[in-house]
Amino acid sequence: MSLVSISVRSAQDAAEAYVLSRRKSPVLSTAMAIRAIRTLLPKCQSTDRELADMVASAAIQRGLSVSFDGADRGEVRVPYEL
Repeated sequence: MSLVSISVRSAQDAAEAYVLSRRKSPVLSTAMAIRAIRTLLPKCQSTDRELADMVASAAIQRGLSVSFDGADRGEVRVPYEL
């Protein structure tokens, strides 16, 4: 299932879609998830830590392992300019 083929309306939806698309992976990387979500939702206002928590929660609910390798690089968000 492609992440792009799913209708995504929020960061939580994107996190759920990412986890579903990677459910056969032995370990989910929060860094890769954050990168994918930010690509899909460039205006996302959630911090990296918030996104990592959303991904981890969705993964753990499905019994998947999580590598917390992307949320501790700081809480810097690139502002979206119109």
